[in-house]
Amino acid sequence: MTTANAGRCQISAQREILGVPRPTYCSMRRRGEKSERRGLCVSRRACVCLLSGLCSREIVGHAAGGRKDAGPTKSAFATAAFPLTDIQAFHADRGSESGSTAIDGLLGASGTERSLPRKSCPYDSAVDEPTKKMLKAEFVYGESFPRLHELQVKLSDYVRWYSHFRLHSRLGYVSPVEFRNAGLSL
Repeated sequence: MTTANAGRCQISAQREILGVPRPTYCSMRRRGEKSERRGLCVSRRACVCLLSGLCSREIVGHAAGGRKDAGPTKSAFATAAFPLTDIQAFHADRGSESGSTAIDGLLGASGTERSLPRKSCPYDSAVDEPTKKMLKAEFVYGESFPRLHELQVKLSDYVRWYSHFRLHSRLGYVSPVEFRNAGLSL
């Protein structure tokens, strides 16, 4: 287990903890369609929410929605392949999408501890940020999604590839699922 930052952010260095990178936005327009600068904008944006395991870097839950609220976060919990009672802690930023009373109720019912980063402390979310960067570089940039359903389907495919096949240097060049199945920890 990584203990280098344990003094600064004790809860982020523990095992069986989910983290939520800040939501990522995707452009919802057809390929070749240009957005207007004046008046109404042709393009819409969709919010992508990921739940990532902080120990294995595996994406364990994902969702996309049309609004930046608690909806995509709740939907991401619904896609997790294990019961919510197995989650020891939920580490998220201070945004409205993960700090709502709906999420508090969900976490309270499962007995999961909430962990919020301290203000102006970039180290508290340092483990989640590479996941967001990879999502943007490998999935969002260069793609166009004409409908929300198409974004959700492509997101599911990307998450399966990311967790089962993508090799991570931080994990010793194995996939997150192989890392978890081998019983290893950072």
